[in-house]
Amino acid sequence: MRDRLNEEPFRISDAAIGAVVGFMCHDIFGDRVEHWLQHREGIITMISLRGGIDTINSNKQLRVSVSWVDIRGAYVYDVRCQFPMPPSAWGCALEDCAGLLHRPSSDNIILKALRRRGAQLTTFTDILADLIDCSVATNGGGWTQNIIHRLLSYRPLIEAAENEYLIPNAQEACRLGALLYIAPIWRKFGAAPVVTTVLVRKLLAQILVAPMDWGELGLLRAWVLAVGALEAENGHVFRKFTEMLAQHLIERHVLSWEQIFPSLEAVIWMKESLAGAEGRLSEAINHLLQHDL
Repeated sequence: MRDRLNEEPFRISDAAIGAVVGFMCHDIFGDRVEHWLQHREGIITMISLRGGIDTINSNKQLRVSVSWVDIRGAYVYDVRCQFPMPPSAWGCALEDCAGLLHRPSSDNIILKALRRRGAQLTTFTDILADLIDCSVATNGGGWTQNIIHRLLSYRPLIEAAENEYLIPNAQEACRLGALLYIAPIWRKFGAAPVVTTVLVRKLLAQILVAPMDWGELGLLRAWVLAVGALEAENGHVFRKFTEMLAQHLIERHVLSWEQIFPSLEAVIWMKESLAGAEGRLSEAINHLLQHDL
């Protein structure tokens, strides 16, 4: 295959691009980040020589496959996607969510608080609104790719303006929290494996440097800590998230997980995908609250 990829007519063909897509899938499953990045650069070059991503739109399966491995790897390693969403493959699912008779985002308490905080938070607020609405679509996963693509493009540490209520570090924690929230949903819809090690590590780093007091958005901080804990496989990292969450709750005179859980659900929660992991978190939080850390 390597020899054939050096042949000019073949290297920009559908078959050649499809072969490299296959290599990228193998890289993701084998956790070979350097190889995945190298193969993605190869696809970028091949498609550029061909005339751009639109030149493969007629081959819908290939076009979707290119975006699929781009999103899958970018999610695992938390890097920007290099290709736009396919013209119609997943966008329709997001439109279906937007067409709900009752949009849960319309009366979401966190969205209302964010919208009072100024135009600097508009990008994240718009993504979160779609995520809230789409979380009621428990049987179809097309919307997940669309929102993941947008969250991977949103980089508050690089481009966000200062906001006195939610500084860039806190905005980055929210972005990472939203990506982690999607992980069990993506698994429920058939994506496997969904590796979140990098996202969890980066979230912990950001939450440690972000202010502890988010003011009116304190519940959003609790939600971010909760989804971080749900995806934390490392015992030490899990304890860090649960200790910070328990401390947050103690300062607000919350006595149990059962007392705070309805409020977390009111932010955004998909019971069908999160129920399995919730038990470990509730047990840890109740233990810490009962022993007052």
